[in-house]
Amino acid sequence: MFDLNPSLPFRSEEEYRAALSEIRPYFEDEPDEGSDEAARFDMLFMRIEKHEAELQSILTSNTTGTI
Repeated sequence: MFDLNPSLPFRSEEEYRAALSEIRPYFEDEPDEGSDEAARFDMLFMRIEKHEAELQSILTSNTTGTI
């Protein structure tokens, strides 16, 4: 298990992939609004979204000017 704080980065690619695996079922069976599962989904989603945005930013900055 990992910290759900959305402001913290994942410590490894393995932790990121674990979060992706954990969130996947929520898209197939959406949790009830206001439930603990819904809160967990929200935190996972925010953390994954932040990680992917940061990764995209790094990839974009690494390719800028190389063309």
